[in-house]
Amino acid sequence: MSKNIPQNQLPQSAPLIYAEAFAYWQCGRTIQSSNKLNAIAIFRWGIERLGNFYQNQNTIDDTGMKLVFAQAKESGGDLNVAAALFEKVLHSRLSIYAHKFGLKSPVQHVLEDTKECC
Repeated sequence: MSKNIPQNQLPQSAPLIYAEAFAYWQCGRTIQSSNKLNAIAIFRWGIERLGNFYQNQNTIDDTGMKLVFAQAKESGGDLNVAAALFEKVLHSRLSIYAHKFGLKSPVQHVLEDTKECC
């Protein structure tokens, strides 16, 4: 888990953590329409993988409130809304994390590599 990585090692690990959390986000989105409960679990794994390393003192972050709301919706049985909220929390945190460490999304890397080779 990212919470166990010492702060001084994080920049070297940042791309790996981002890629893993991004993969959870993509997987959750893929199954979200057919299996809300599993999508929620996958989004949670991505959120957990990022830990609190996404936080940046220069960014206003409201994802904590959205996360509490998502959990309440899940507990209340409204899985449609809960899944959408968990997805948004993970997506927002991925964006903040990428900006903090100067990372591009894996999709951007693929597009750039394709332009260079063709």
